[in-house]
Amino acid sequence: MKSLHKLSISTIFIYTFGFATTLHVATTGSDDTGDGSINSPFATIQKAVNNASNDDTVFVNSGLYVENIDWSMANNVSLIGTHMDSTIIDGGGLGKVIDNSDETAHPIEISNLTIQNGVSTGKGGGISLQMVGELSLKNMRVDNNHAEKGGGVYIEGEGSASFIPTVVHIENSVISNNSADTYGGGIALSGAIISSIIKNVTIVNNSAVDGGGGINAGSLGDYAIIANSIFWNNQPTNADGMIFPYYSNIDIPIGPNNIFTDPLFVDGDNNFNLSVGSPCIDSGIDFLVVDLSDQMLSGEIPDTLINLDSQSYNGIAPDMGAFEYGALVNVDETKVVPESFTLHQNYPNPFNPVTSIQYELPKDSFVNIRVYDLKGRLVNTLVSKGQTAGYKAIKWAGVDDKGKAVSAGIYLYEIQAGNFRETKKMVLLK
Repeated sequence: MKSLHKLSISTIFIYTFGFATTLHVATTGSDDTGDGSINSPFATIQKAVNNASNDDTVFVNSGLYVENIDWSMANNVSLIGTHMDSTIIDGGGLGKVIDNSDETAHPIEISNLTIQNGVSTGKGGGISLQMVGELSLKNMRVDNNHAEKGGGVYIEGEGSASFIPTVVHIENSVISNNSADTYGGGIALSGAIISSIIKNVTIVNNSAVDGGGGINAGSLGDYAIIANSIFWNNQPTNADGMIFPYYSNIDIPIGPNNIFTDPLFVDGDNNFNLSVGSPCIDSGIDFLVVDLSDQMLSGEIPDTLINLDSQSYNGIAPDMGAFEYGALVNVDETKVVPESFTLHQNYPNPFNPVTSIQYELPKDSFVNIRVYDLKGRLVNTLVSKGQTAGYKAIKWAGVDDKGKAVSAGIYLYEIQAGNFRETKKMVLLK
């Protein structure tokens, strides 16, 4: 587990859009004297949830909160933390972490949090919701929860009477080390007219007895669409039910550009960042349109599933999984830093027209990365600035420092960071 850091209250201002308000929670707050403002936060998430009105946001500052939250009757409430690695809700092994037991309302968003150590003898140890409508789970870690069904996340659609679909969006999240006595170790979708859109998610090391160790997509008509994601080492199966995977590492042979091979995590038990040489690097897709009209599925099915700007990922394409290689954050908290300065061979090589150059910095450094022709003439300066320690990447699109395309041929790229200097060759094709 990563070390916990109790941080001071973030400088985030309370705001109001119409009647919507942000209620603040901090480990330094008080349920007795606090009013939920930024200067007088509540001490518990439960207190903030109980005081929330329709469309409010509950903002949780960094810290460890040992709670079993019974969701309020307010609608369209968002529960947002500071970061998945620093804002942690721990069920303490005493009950579900988040549960809407009265079924009258549900959150519309849960994000930037870790949900861990929840337990249930029934449905959902980490998150257990019965609902219709939309739910967004993003930038989350759901870890080490247990239940009879849906150890990590259990969502039950209740559209049998109203015919209103339930759609669960899960993005940039890690679902790991959860277990179930029956089905859906990581995620279970159940009930009527329910579907899930899963993008850039890592689902790993979950287990169930009857199947769907990673995800169980429910009964006939329920389904999950998966893209840019990794399913690995979930027992006894990675996924059961109606699953439509795209550009993912999963052992389902349908769909385009799926693979199934060791993703080469930095640490297969706890740290699911991708290590050097992972087959999941640059194996995702930045624009994806799906057509499932011939499948006779329930609910409204999206067509454009992914539409990413090139600045939102490193390399020539997005990576599979929750963590983009070369974009580690919170270095001080994760303690995941390279052991030495390294310059990797560009990929692809040869290339046309774009290639990715990955490098590693064991400490904060001023970095220069330059491209030269074979006569030693400077072609382009790709990086010239101070950078923090970590795994990095930069793209070169075969242009000079004025943005003009260069001719085909062999080029040299060089890194200088402190006293470290190294040069490699790359080949541009036309």
